[in-house]
Amino acid sequence: MLIAITAVVILLVYMSLQGKVFHQSEKRNHMIFETIVVGQLGVNCFILGCEETREGIVVDPGADAERVLAVVQKLGLKIRYVINTHGHFDHMGGNRSVIEKTGAKLLIHESDVYFLSRAADSAASYGLKAENSPKPDDLLQDGMVVNFGKHQLKVLHTPGHTPGAAACTWRAKTRSSPETPFLPSRLGAPISRAAPRPT
Repeated sequence: MLIAITAVVILLVYMSLQGKVFHQSEKRNHMIFETIVVGQLGVNCFILGCEETREGIVVDPGADAERVLAVVQKLGLKIRYVINTHGHFDHMGGNRSVIEKTGAKLLIHESDVYFLSRAADSAASYGLKAENSPKPDDLLQDGMVVNFGKHQLKVLHTPGHTPGAAACTWRAKTRSSPETPFLPSRLGAPISRAAPRPT
């Protein structure tokens, strides 16, 4: 088992150094949508931005903050918020650096706030490193709307993976714009509260 885990970690590190598959760009209805795979556990970090106003959000900066910040700078975004979909260290280990460099506000659900000060210890238990996170500036709540430029995310509290796990739907700020599910960086995360699966 340990050999298999080591092989996967080596493969992820090798692929990340090759710069392949680990950074994907796309545009969704005038929204910038970047995916960067970060950290030794290969977690998706999302950078969302409004093409028009250049306001943005970073979701789950789990590690590799300098890579995340380089993409933010390349896109010319002013990051308003850092959102953690849940409190595990691999989803928030880069919070401090991203927040310090961008001045963004940190948002996480109240039920996962206690994880923020335990990232370093949690990572160490896996033989990894992570920084403890600053305290949140505000708390995610079910139904809350987070605005950035001409776009918004609506928060869905989806407990299961952790008590404070959250997912979001995205929409442009127009009456006719439908809500689109935005899957957070944990594969298989529930989009609604109907049937959360613990993982």
